[in-house]
Amino acid sequence: MSEQDTLGKVDLASTKPASPRQSAWRWQWLVAPLMGVSFILHIALLFLPIPSVDLIPEEEVEEEATDSEEEEVIDVLNLADITAPEPPPEEAPSPEEQAPPPAENVAPNLDPTQIVETPEEAPPPVEEQPAESFVDTSRDQFISGISDLGVEDYTSDLGLPRPNFFRRPENAGCFIDAGGNPVPGIRVLNWLDKEPQTLLRENLQNVYGQSGVAFVEQAAYCGERYFYLYAPSGEFFMAMSLVQMEGSALLVSWEARPQ
Repeated sequence: MSEQDTLGKVDLASTKPASPRQSAWRWQWLVAPLMGVSFILHIALLFLPIPSVDLIPEEEVEEEATDSEEEEVIDVLNLADITAPEPPPEEAPSPEEQAPPPAENVAPNLDPTQIVETPEEAPPPVEEQPAESFVDTSRDQFISGISDLGVEDYTSDLGLPRPNFFRRPENAGCFIDAGGNPVPGIRVLNWLDKEPQTLLRENLQNVYGQSGVAFVEQAAYCGERYFYLYAPSGEFFMAMSLVQMEGSALLVSWEARPQ
């Protein structure tokens, strides 16, 4: 066989396709390491923690988060209101602490402007006697004292004089009416046995003047002498007329000042 034929056989032999067994044997050396690596990886995956997968939609998650945040805020506020301790009430100072020290117990070196003096209690108001009651009492005392003037009083025996006993009969109607009675406004009439000016000077002023009664003459009333009588305190208590009679006087004690 020639060298050329030999080479041709060799080429044919080299180009002959491999059998299936030969191909399988060629890949076994690659499959075995891959399977080992795969086995190791599966074992390693068993020891790794599996992360939880949240399947809730993002919108629901956001709403739940918002609700939970609001609940937390509300709970915090409520807990703050409930658990917040109330401040203890301030104790009112005792009366002893409030009351200022008496002025007499204050040390001499203190400023006098700092001393608080306790105001003195005002005395109860004095009830003033009504003017009418005072006037009535003084008038009654004056009238009751006429009997002690030491002058004869005709009224007890003769009654009131008629108009012809008046020095000026035209004035009689201002004091005695047609029936012989005192006109309205007169309290008492006394017909005394003495001239008016003498009666005033020697009896009235001497007797009542010692008690402080003042006789202040006013303008004539119905042409006759007319006086205001004042108590020692200066209060008016009665009006009086001295009417000129024939040799005598008519002393008129008025209930009220005549008009």
